[in-house]
Amino acid sequence: MRLLLCLFLLCAVAPLAAQPQGSPCDYSLLMRQGDVFYQEANYRAALKKYNAARICDPGQSAAVNAAIDRLFTAIEKQRDEAQRLRRVAEAALLAVEEATVQIVETLLRDAQADIYNFRYDEAFSKLHNAARLVQGKTPGSPLDLIRPEVGKSLMESAFFYAETGSFLPAAAELRLADSLLSGGKVSTWTKSIADTDTTLLPRFRETLSTLDSATYHRLRLRYYPDMVAVKGGTFWMGDKEGDDSERPEHSVTLSDFSIARTEVTFWQYNLYLEATGIKKLEELGPLSWGFNGDNPVVNVSWEDAVEYINWVNKQEGIAAEGYRLPTEAEWEYAAGGGLVDRDSEGRRKYEYAGSDVLELVGWFRDNSQNRTQPVGQKQANGLGLYDMSGNVWEWCSDWYGGYPESAQQDPPGPLKGSNRVLRGGGWSNPSGVCRVAIRYAGTPGARGSNGGFRVARQF
Repeated sequence: MRLLLCLFLLCAVAPLAAQPQGSPCDYSLLMRQGDVFYQEANYRAALKKYNAARICDPGQSAAVNAAIDRLFTAIEKQRDEAQRLRRVAEAALLAVEEATVQIVETLLRDAQADIYNFRYDEAFSKLHNAARLVQGKTPGSPLDLIRPEVGKSLMESAFFYAETGSFLPAAAELRLADSLLSGGKVSTWTKSIADTDTTLLPRFRETLSTLDSATYHRLRLRYYPDMVAVKGGTFWMGDKEGDDSERPEHSVTLSDFSIARTEVTFWQYNLYLEATGIKKLEELGPLSWGFNGDNPVVNVSWEDAVEYINWVNKQEGIAAEGYRLPTEAEWEYAAGGGLVDRDSEGRRKYEYAGSDVLELVGWFRDNSQNRTQPVGQKQANGLGLYDMSGNVWEWCSDWYGGYPESAQQDPPGPLKGSNRVLRGGGWSNPSGVCRVAIRYAGTPGARGSNGGFRVARQF
């Protein structure tokens, strides 16, 4: 290293070697000048003077060499100190970055908590702050490594605005997410759109899916029903040992259909409320436990459920055989596990939806803590359906009436009536009311804090 420094500095003063003969010089003066430059840490100027002194008086080479050696030692010490300071600075910078990463992670967690409790404006503000902290950072740095997570989180704000018809805010959020995930490559088309263009939703969906398909799929499952295909078949409906309303047990044959994996959640229902402006989420309350995104929506009537389903069909562009409420026969068949949880004669194997032990599959009076609970937390039945025993009562499409004695094919229920069917029991009910076969009735306009619904569709 010293040799390299020497060569570099000698090259810088090489012209001195060509000093003309007979030029007056003062060796002592040149050395003193070199020492002054040395004290000032002007090492290049010092070396220049020392080399001039060597040429001025070749007999003093030993003294000059000692001065130059002292100079090189000082240079090496300065270099070592500079490297030490650089390491300190790099460590300090890394500590700042790691602390900033923790801030970003906190912002992301807090934003998700806000979304869970429907404080969307606060959530999106926090996501914007997180984006500012990670933009333009050195590739591979701690902040750069968390950048994609911020971008994926911002996809939710773009999704929410797009699905509720606010396309200009959706475009701004999409461009910000895109800048963090793909350098702004997929959202350029959003720079010249009109907020009133109702044809934009499919393109927003396509772009979000292109940006990150896994995140888009997760958002779809959060805000829209996750449907499970149910193979039709013949089963015994009702319970020959149950209440009068559950008898007579009778044979029913159903065609294939699909039904939602969970009850409609507050997240899903609130999307409809925001898109239509029909009412505020708070108008579904008050609820002593508050509004939580993954809890089943409650305080919705049969009529409310139908209006929500009509909106979903319109939103998805479905004109025929779209989403609907399940018939009572479909509901009981699905709750009993289709053909999976039934014996060879078509009778269900379990008292509740997936087990003879309600604690394993449902939220009811003994374990609910006097409130609804997040959907999908208990054990599923044989079809992969959750909470069909307990949590909330679920509306069916049928008018309430007595069972027929004869075999039925895809029965729609009575042609008229005054009450609609509710099934499954709820969080406030004892275990016996959460049996698969239990039936209840409510007026189409009735609402309650333990009443919700799930959707079905022709397969």
